[in-house]
Amino acid sequence: MPRLSLADKQGLWAKVGYTPSPEQEAAHASQSQHTLIIGGEGGGKSFAGALEATPHGLLLPFKAGMRRGREIYRPRLYWFVGPEFDDCRPEFRFLWETYQELEEALGQKLIKSVSFPDEGSCKLELVTGTVFETRSAENPAKCMSGRGPQGIIYCEAGRLTRELWDRGLSRLARSEEPGAPGWSWASGIIQDSLPW
Repeated sequence: MPRLSLADKQGLWAKVGYTPSPEQEAAHASQSQHTLIIGGEGGGKSFAGALEATPHGLLLPFKAGMRRGREIYRPRLYWFVGPEFDDCRPEFRFLWETYQELEEALGQKLIKSVSFPDEGSCKLELVTGTVFETRSAENPAKCMSGRGPQGIIYCEAGRLTRELWDRGLSRLARSEEPGAPGWSWASGIIQDSLPW
């Protein structure tokens, strides 16, 4: 499934007071399968990435096919991928905090469970069944293993390798959702970057 349209995202953002800058809005409005944001430190890239992902988490499970005459539905899966787990924490924290704000604004429970340890992988599951996970590129094969996600948010993308990007494209293509491959959103700075 492609990324949601800007109009589909704005209604939800209004509930948490997010008004993107003109540059952020241009990225959010893009219907490109893969979007890359480059900016300086403190420019709002991590926050924009989390807010891009937030509305997608509220989508219901999708029909993945038929088995023995029964429809099979799968919850949506999104990955935050960074050079190390710590590189994903800002985006993940913003996502978690945004869902907490939405729960208050909507007056309903959205978060089923959250794991935010001092180090290592973080995981957020919503009542829709959607799961957000952080993944570390320290081991590229392990980082991109498992069921194909519907979307990948790359954190500190300037420090990720081409090998990891290629593996991500492969995983997005293996999403069972109709309309696959999925989408990606990448952000980072150019300074000290490897592949850029």
